[in-house]
Amino acid sequence: MVALPADFENQGAHHLAKKHDPEGKRTVGVLTKPDRIQPGDEPSWLRILRNETEPLVNNWYCVKQPASQTLSLGITWADARRQETEFFAIAQPWSSLDPQYQKFLGTGNLTERLSLILSELIAKRLPEIQKELMNTLQETEAELRALPRAPSGDPVGEVLHVLSSFSRDLSRRLEGTSDADGFLQTIRPCQEAFKRAIRRTAPNFIPWEKTQKSRELPEPRFLANEEGDDEESDDEGEGEYEHKIYIDEVFKRAQSARTRELPDNYPFVVQKEYIKQFTKQWRQPAMDLFDSVHAILKADLAKLVDKHFAEMGKGNAKQSVLMIVYDHLDEAAARTKERIEWLLALEQLPTTLNTHYYSDYKDKFLAYYKGCRENTDLAARIKKFREGNKTVSGFQGIVESRLDPITQILASLSEIGITAEAEDLPRLLPSDPMEAALNIMSSVRAYFQVAYKRFADMVPMAVDYEIVLGLEKDVDKALQEGLQITGPDGYTRCQNMLQESSSVASRRQDVQKKMERLQAARQELKRLM
Repeated sequence: MVALPADFENQGAHHLAKKHDPEGKRTVGVLTKPDRIQPGDEPSWLRILRNETEPLVNNWYCVKQPASQTLSLGITWADARRQETEFFAIAQPWSSLDPQYQKFLGTGNLTERLSLILSELIAKRLPEIQKELMNTLQETEAELRALPRAPSGDPVGEVLHVLSSFSRDLSRRLEGTSDADGFLQTIRPCQEAFKRAIRRTAPNFIPWEKTQKSRELPEPRFLANEEGDDEESDDEGEGEYEHKIYIDEVFKRAQSARTRELPDNYPFVVQKEYIKQFTKQWRQPAMDLFDSVHAILKADLAKLVDKHFAEMGKGNAKQSVLMIVYDHLDEAAARTKERIEWLLALEQLPTTLNTHYYSDYKDKFLAYYKGCRENTDLAARIKKFREGNKTVSGFQGIVESRLDPITQILASLSEIGITAEAEDLPRLLPSDPMEAALNIMSSVRAYFQVAYKRFADMVPMAVDYEIVLGLEKDVDKALQEGLQITGPDGYTRCQNMLQESSSVASRRQDVQKKMERLQAARQELKRLM
């Protein structure tokens, strides 16, 4: 807008238009106060109006507005437009303009042109506006969804629904899922570590005197064959325990324990003392397993409570639920400890009805100890024989096996009706002055196999039953009683649990108002399109 008859080049509006629209495509030029043009200056201003000087795509317009004094007298819009029309009709040089330029005179023509330009801009921008509006709507909806759930009109029903969902989720986790990060998958390494720790307490009997401690004890292969990779993967396998018990120590202990026995009889207290030596070591691994499972379960509970209650109300509900389930967990933990102590107490009384398993292992260990003690070469030959049968096959294997002394012995025994394996040959060795000690060693070592497998099964089962599955028992009742949602004040307590913080409520209100404005704009946009 340029006021006449000022210096056109010095007008601020002119500089702004040149700066932001140098090509003149987006500017509508407006000349005002045409009644103040000095005589002789008309041609220069007419050239601008005819778009000959400073041309603009949307042309120049000339308007005449009422003077300040006229405005103060309260002239109406219609009178102002009538006076403007009369001015351009009689005043020179405006009245003598060609008809094609007459349409650039007057506020009415300017308003009509501006309306047309605005309509064109709106039509051009409508698709873009619609896209921007839809994007903003989606962002606002996402923002609203990200907020915690709004308080329900049925607070008791809402709280019970969340508690039920939590209980189902907890039950599913405790029963077991196929997920890699499932609870049972997480505690399994702890159970395996417990089993290895118990197995490492096996008494390390050495079937020769302490004066021969430089000798190397071969590995009892029958253990590896039965227990498989689990036994072989143990970093502290058979024969590698720090505390070794030599046969002369066992014999001396047996002799000192005798009272009024026959010469070939030794009291059971000797075996019992050796058994107690390994069973008293079982308490720590058992408690380590309990502590590990308890810690994992507690952390899992915290995540589960956070998942279901973190966004409920002001956060007080989450803390209340967490305290209640922790108390419930502590009760299950106390029961579990009692059960572990009970199992430990049982193991202090050496006994078993698994006589077949015990006898089989006693025979194997007796043969193993006798073979290692009385004929080291025999043990080596048996080992070589076993390995040879695995590696040599075909005709060559048949020939070599027939020439092998062990094969010949086994064949001869078979001819007289005795079926035996290579590992049984040490039993044919003559009696040993340390026979009593060998019997004690094999008896204790065989009982360890029975007791350790029993204990390694029962403790994880007790932990699983009492603290894992036991946690689910009555958890619904504990939550409802702890939160006091079923009593006379239950409705009010549920309302308080669901009451959100003022900051969240304020934020929700702002987002909802924004959503309402956007929805209204969307409806208006539909009407325009």
